Amino acid sequence: MFDLFLGQCLVLLLLFISGVRVFFIKNPKIDAATVVSPFSFIVSLLVIAIWGFSYISLALCCLSFVVFVTNLRAIFRLSAELFVDHYSAVFIVASVIETVLTLVLAAAVLYFRPVRCVPKDFGVDKTVLSVNGNAASGFRVDSGILPETLEDADFSKVAELSDFSRVKEFFLGHSVSGTVTIYSPTEKVEWISSDDSLLNGIDFFIGPHDVVEPFESNDDEPAVEALSAAEAPLLIFVGSALAETFCYEPYFVFLAQKGFTVITADFFAPDMRLFNDRRDSRMFRRFSVVRAMLEGGEEFERIKGEMAAFTQKGYEALSSLVLEKYGNERKVFYITDGLSSEQIFAFSDKFPGSVEGMLQMEFIPEYKNVGLGFIEQTDILLAHRLGIARDGEFFIPRYLSFKTVQQLAGFVAEKKSRRQVSD
Repeated sequence: MFDLFLGQCLVLLLLFISGVRVFFIKNPKIDAATVVSPFSFIVSLLVIAIWGFSYISLALCCLSFVVFVTNLRAIFRLSAELFVDHYSAVFIVASVIETVLTLVLAAAVLYFRPVRCVPKDFGVDKTVLSVNGNAASGFRVDSGILPETLEDADFSKVAELSDFSRVKEFFLGHSVSGTVTIYSPTEKVEWISSDDSLLNGIDFFIGPHDVVEPFESNDDEPAVEALSAAEAPLLIFVGSALAETFCYEPYFVFLAQKGFTVITADFFAPDMRLFNDRRDSRMFRRFSVVRAMLEGGEEFERIKGEMAAFTQKGYEALSSLVLEKYGNERKVFYITDGLSSEQIFAFSDKFPGSVEGMLQMEFIPEYKNVGLGFIEQTDILLAHRLGIARDGEFFIPRYLSFKTVQQLAGFVAEKKSRRQVSD
């Protein structure tokens, strides 16, 4: 979501230029800077279209529209190539008010900015693919390829859409119905360990009196909480309408930094609708669900039930897509947030022999934001609303990556032990 912050900053910069220009005119000239006002409005609309609806983005869009309307006369004068030797008092007052509002919004944007988490800075590659289809008939990759193993993949089943229709359908959440995001280490590693040099010296409190310290390892003698990268399964996660992939990105980045390949998905399929109106579109879905959560009541209880069922379908769809492309012999490991064990077994039992295990994030006591992701880094406004402090050190995502490696290493060691006993 740091890209959203940069987009909002661009809108604020354009609004500021438009507002303060009235103080710098000294000689008669063509007011070329007035073109900034319509451009700021267009960019504010694109911010909502690309990153979704939010209160701050709405405020920026409204202010941009007001500035655009205020500058209409100046735009007409510019189109007629007329010189401006002074601005009217009304226009100056309006520009001052707009500049003050711009500064107020700038303060809000800076205060609620997400914690910067760029995968490249952590030695992680991030690939985003679009998919189309639905939960009933399955999904197909719409653009790009999964890394390494899909050079010869057959994408002939991808729906043929014009560019305009593809964009329209994507934002409405119809045929182009989701995204698959892949986090993978830039450089290959031989061992994946629960050790994290940035966590050394920090005690992890599991209970009132229990302390677990990070385990250290070296290349010659890997720690018990480590596994060979060749044995590591693909980590599978499906976002919900309440918390999409970006809400968990710090956690996925730290897992990929350790050596895992993490494959996540967010689906907007026609048969995964919660409201059956415009709120199901990509732009409004998460905002609408978060609002329903904050309001509570029977409506949100209904949404929670349907959301869990759709997320369950999403895991099944993503598992099918991944195993189809990587091969059924490749192991997968599920990471879930808020799904019951029964719901997990309902889709994992459909892939016998491929599932290495699962991690239910809600059973880790330090993870408090069940179903919401790491909003203390990714959605500071919502975190503030829920009384959760901003965390610029990524402590909880790092700790969960540590626990994930421990649990995975335990699964692998247990299966090895069973094979040795059977032999």
